[in-house]
Amino acid sequence: MAWVIELKRLEDETSTMEKRQWKTPSIYKVPPRMTVLNKIAYQPQLVSFGPYHHGEEHLLPMEEHKHRTFVHFLKRTKMPLQIIADNLTNVVQELKDSYDSLGDVWQLGSGRFLRLMVLDGCFMLEVLCYYYAKMSDSGNYTPTDPIFSTHGMLHVMHHIRRDMLLLENQLPLLVLIELAAGICPEDRVLRLPFLLVDDTTESMFLNLIAFERLHVGTGNENASGSEEAVVLLFNLLARDIMYNPQSSMASVLHDITVYRRSHGLNIVRSSPMPTT
Repeated sequence: MAWVIELKRLEDETSTMEKRQWKTPSIYKVPPRMTVLNKIAYQPQLVSFGPYHHGEEHLLPMEEHKHRTFVHFLKRTKMPLQIIADNLTNVVQELKDSYDSLGDVWQLGSGRFLRLMVLDGCFMLEVLCYYYAKMSDSGNYTPTDPIFSTHGMLHVMHHIRRDMLLLENQLPLLVLIELAAGICPEDRVLRLPFLLVDDTTESMFLNLIAFERLHVGTGNENASGSEEAVVLLFNLLARDIMYNPQSSMASVLHDITVYRRSHGLNIVRSSPMPTT
């Protein structure tokens, strides 16, 4: 009975396969049940990062900019390409395992996948450096550069930033760590960025919520705003999201409360968890 043998083999393989399959992914494809109300919020409009949307026709114009940005990155950091290649080759399977729906075209062989990781990773780091650290001078970009310039900051960069925050448009953090090794100072300072509410905010939070719902082990933190449009936006985003009082957010709120009381401050916020 061949079918009995087949099912027995399936029984033996399933446990091991499931443990490996569900252990490592952190970059997901958003299922239709979550995109039905606003598909555009989950789709890149200008640039692709990673394999899920690579090669889509409307994103192809940015590939040329990735290539030249890669050259700028190597010149600025003086990192030998061979060292980058060796470091990423050593962890290539870990990088692939970060994606929960990686097609055969990326799974079979590593050359094309690693090339994508390097080009997209260098571009992402250059964007982050320019956007947050204003390192355009050290990157030797011209004042008329279509992306890394004042014009690019006003008309292009916020679209790139929006696409960088999409759940399906991510790179494994390990790629950025390997590429940034040796170029980041050790005495780094952690800064909390302000929240800019604009026409990309809805997409950003929808993708963060999608990650929270898809990735096992994440918390259930949410926030709501105030004043008209912001209130409406945040309240809609927070539908069906439960707040977990045992999450890491609870300790943050506790620290805020202690600080407020010790300094005699009044803090206005919109969390369902009281601080008094």
